[in-house]
Amino acid sequence: MKSGKLRHVINVQRAVVTTNETGTPITNWITGFPLRAELLDRSATETNTDGGAEDRETMTFRTRFVAGVSNANRLQFRGADFNIKRVRVIGNDQGLEIECLQIGGVE
Repeated sequence: MKSGKLRHVINVQRAVVTTNETGTPITNWITGFPLRAELLDRSATETNTDGGAEDRETMTFRTRFVAGVSNANRLQFRGADFNIKRVRVIGNDQGLEIECLQIGGVE
């Protein structure tokens, strides 16, 4: 994997569940670590919801292998949050392909 293609920085976040004073669980996302990544694919789809149409972006990133990245994490890229849909290991732990879907609509 050539480092020159890893032009973008993505942040891997993990969920931390705490409880407030009334005992209600609250999920907070904390940034675990940044990764250099190549943006392989970027597409937008329009979905009809009860509130009208909503545009969502799907992105696929390629990065060096890091253990522990899974669907339980999420990514942050250029200020937007993305749910990880699929993580695929490339080769013999040489890299990762991470497919993700934007949380919320495109502004």
